[in-house]
Amino acid sequence: MRISLCMIVKDEIDNIEKCLEYAFPLVDESIIVDTGSTDGTREKLAELAKQQKIQVIDTKWENDFSKARNISIKNANGDYILILDADERVFANRAQLESILMQSRVDAYNIPIYNIHEDKEMTVSASMVRLYKNNKPEYKGEIHEQIYIDGNPVEAENLDADIIKIYHYGYSQVVFESKDKQKRNMEIIKKQIQNEPYEPFHRYNKGVMEMLSQNYKSAMKDFLKAHELSFGKKTGFTNSMILNMIRCLFYQKKFLKMIEFINPLLQDEFFKSIPDIYYFMGIALHKTKKLDKATRYFYQAINIGDTEQDLSMSGAGSYLPMLEIARIYYEQGKKNEYIQKYKEAILHPNNYNKNGLEEFKSLMIEEKQEDEFEAFVSSMDKTAENQPLIDPQFQNQIKDKIKALINENSMPDAKLLIDEYIKLNPRDADIYSLKGVSCILEKKYSEAITALETGFAIDNTNDDLIYNLAYAYEISGNKEKALFYYKALLELPGQSQDMEILQKVEELSK
Repeated sequence: MRISLCMIVKDEIDNIEKCLEYAFPLVDESIIVDTGSTDGTREKLAELAKQQKIQVIDTKWENDFSKARNISIKNANGDYILILDADERVFANRAQLESILMQSRVDAYNIPIYNIHEDKEMTVSASMVRLYKNNKPEYKGEIHEQIYIDGNPVEAENLDADIIKIYHYGYSQVVFESKDKQKRNMEIIKKQIQNEPYEPFHRYNKGVMEMLSQNYKSAMKDFLKAHELSFGKKTGFTNSMILNMIRCLFYQKKFLKMIEFINPLLQDEFFKSIPDIYYFMGIALHKTKKLDKATRYFYQAINIGDTEQDLSMSGAGSYLPMLEIARIYYEQGKKNEYIQKYKEAILHPNNYNKNGLEEFKSLMIEEKQEDEFEAFVSSMDKTAENQPLIDPQFQNQIKDKIKALINENSMPDAKLLIDEYIKLNPRDADIYSLKGVSCILEKKYSEAITALETGFAIDNTNDDLIYNLAYAYEISGNKEKALFYYKALLELPGQSQDMEILQKVEELSK
């Protein structure tokens, strides 16, 4: 079985090499359409093509994503096609993925995408077809393009994140604005509406872009027009559009309209299965002072729980309704209840960014319970040590890649990957040990010691890290510190008879 990677890129010099580096172990060939890069991306691709099977196709950008994507997939020779953007990294178990594909009866798959925000918070979505059979595939639509297989729109199944997942680093508003995507996309959509004024999907896409620009009133008009053009028929974008309409009403503070809008949706099979609908209903009821009823809806959202089902917002079934319940308890004067619910929301494993912590702090100061708050934060920090943002399988894959880069003496690449890893899991002592080794090999001993001391503060029983720290002090000339850490190493279980360390201690003691 062969897998082809197909991409379209423009001015991605900061991302393209890393993206391909992660993809190469999974794919058998790469077809990359460059739509006019001027920042060195094209030259970097030419350089990489000398070592890997990469076909680079230059084409003019014509404000049409489907046209560019179709150029790439028409040149693919694999049995399956994988689609990536340059600001993404793919992690996959090729053997397990191939086993699934060999027995597959479907044409296409959604791959879980982990969006890494600039504040290090992560959200998950699985709503995009990224892997599909190379059976006469064709994209349609200038923007938000849809894939057709053998002339038919695809119905994709979700792949498990343990088999394959994508980390997406271009999700932040800063990146979105810096690349001027919003203006470009809106121009394409307006042209689509001009050419096909009765196509509801174009109106829906315009509504999404208006939302991104915080033009909620205009967005609602576009969504209502899309609904009108659909003649009451449910489409592939209907559920997403309805959720966006609820958000528009929320941002406009039209809470009574929200309640009126949501009520009939509670009978819909899709909406009553996701926590979001109960969460938004709870917010609307809370804002209209129906506190007890709002609390019941928030608990319904929690009972459903967070889901990776398409369109569901991260946290809608966990810490977000918990925080709302805590606020209601505060308004009702239920002190013990709101303190407990704030703690529960802040400590929830899906609350990566600890939302609610600052407002909880203010309330505890108001209640003159600073000591209890500090004790809570201290216990929270200890808990966080054992709750990495990324799962162990992918932690190990990344660390193995870093070790390989260090062994190949590719220090710049190793350190870039180390920095990416630390953003995702800053409480892993192993990564600081690897950072220390890379700095030692570059003879940057001060940087090495700083990294290793950080790791030692996290885990003072990590034998590899302690050895590296002792060696870093020794080679930098601080014999006293080196002796301290070599002795600390001997105190660990199984190390007391290590002849190399005993000899080091003896030499330094003299």
